[in-house]
Amino acid sequence: MEQSAAKEFIKWSDSEFGLGIATIDDHHRVLVALINEIYQAFMERKHADSIVAIIQKLEEYAVFHFS
Repeated sequence: MEQSAAKEFIKWSDSEFGLGIATIDDHHRVLVALINEIYQAFMERKHADSIVAIIQKLEEYAVFHFS
């Protein structure tokens, strides 16, 4: 999931968001990447089905993260 800085809604920063717990930080990086993927799709005016698919991935990952 490669994104340019201009297409990021949230730019991950260890100093700002990192907790110093590798597993949790890794999970949070994935969540941020998915949010950025939604933002990028929205900004590129992707079809709603594409955006819904990304939102579903985010929902599934959030359930995994918080379980």
